[in-house]
Amino acid sequence: PYGAGGHGGVVFIDGATVAVTTAGDNADGIVATSQGLKSRSDVSGMPGGSGDQVTLNGTFTIATQGKASDAVVATSLGGAGGPGSGGGNGGNIFLTADAGSSFTTQGDLAAGVAAQSIGGRGGDAAYKSGLVTFGADGGASGLPGAVSLDNAGTVTTGGNQATAMIAQSIGGSGGHGGSAFGLFYSKGGSGGAGGDGGIVTVTNE
Repeated sequence: PYGAGGHGGVVFIDGATVAVTTAGDNADGIVATSQGLKSRSDVSGMPGGSGDQVTLNGTFTIATQGKASDAVVATSLGGAGGPGSGGGNGGNIFLTADAGSSFTTQGDLAAGVAAQSIGGRGGDAAYKSGLVTFGADGGASGLPGAVSLDNAGTVTTGGNQATAMIAQSIGGSGGHGGSAFGLFYSKGGSGGAGGDGGIVTVTNE
């Protein structure tokens, strides 16, 4: 519908062997992202788009050398809702690294594997005014998907603040309730509900 955020598509990487090497800063090895878009800010009732499932399977040999250069980034992100509308959902993330895989980073702030599913923020309600006015409620957040990392290989990081594996399922925040002005009576709207986090599973064999 007009004004709603578009949905992200399915991301699927399935390779018997995947080998990637990068040398510069901010140069991730693999980035796999499904992202829903924010809905229009001038159209009420239109939800944010949802991210879809992200799947990576195979034997990976990923090496990065620079600062803030993660070996693998896998994300599914919901878009923010329009005024008073709900945020989009994040999708599930599945990563399976077969035996013989290796994820190696040398730079600072360079994670081995970073996987996140995040629900989109609920939209803020619009301002209302009149003789007797009730403010609209903020939109509810989107929900995240499950995150599953199954690693039979090795993860090695060499820099400062370089986490080996990050796995997160994060609910979005609710939208602000709408303000109201009434000549005789007014009441502001309620804030939208925040989203719960999802299931996270990490297995190192």
